[in-house]
Amino acid sequence: MACGVVIPARLDSKRLPKKLLADLGGKTVLQRTYEQVKKAQGICSITILTDSEEIAEVAKGFGAHVLMTSSLPSSGTERIIEAVFRYPHLPRLLINVQGDEPFIAPALIEKIAQLLKERPNEVITAATPITDTQQWHSPQVVKVVIDAHQRALYFSRAPIPYARDNAMPWMPLKHIGIYGYSKQLLKRLAALPQVPLAQIEQLEQLQWLFWNIPISVHVGCYDTLGIDTAEDLALARQRIA
Repeated sequence: MACGVVIPARLDSKRLPKKLLADLGGKTVLQRTYEQVKKAQGICSITILTDSEEIAEVAKGFGAHVLMTSSLPSSGTERIIEAVFRYPHLPRLLINVQGDEPFIAPALIEKIAQLLKERPNEVITAATPITDTQQWHSPQVVKVVIDAHQRALYFSRAPIPYARDNAMPWMPLKHIGIYGYSKQLLKRLAALPQVPLAQIEQLEQLQWLFWNIPISVHVGCYDTLGIDTAEDLALARQRIA
């Protein structure tokens, strides 16, 4: 089964406006992300989805394939769902890589593709161990707890699992913002009613769990740095340098 990568790209991000077009060592954040994705083996296509003509022009400038969507989607998954209905030629299996992940590991993309082919009726995502107490307590870092079969039990911006003795528990997990799903499952996700849990934490995956959509979590040691704030961008520039 063919597996493609889609990169939702919104211009007006809330915490760091126009972050995808920010300079990162002579290239935009979006181009850095795109070039990391290109290194992954076995991917049949890479498509940038955006409602911004400015992003579309920049993306085409570095050779990316771009499809336009409306400005209505409030999340990357919603943008992909719109594209699935609007552009039937998209591959049957899709991997959502956020445009602000310039250090995404190609090996991680390959692993998500492998698992997605094995489990097309599940959402596939990833996590990496947290070793820093500050990250564990940060609401900017989404945590996940998994079961014995590596399926998600819960996601939260709070430090989970909660430690009664205030010590960070053994190997808490940081969620990595990558998803694999089939077009058929995306259409199911589109029909799910909104739930308070997802709105309170502002985490779309809680809506899927509430309606019993299984989410498989691949756990590995991945050095990720998503860019959400000016501080993240400064750290990314240090790493590139």
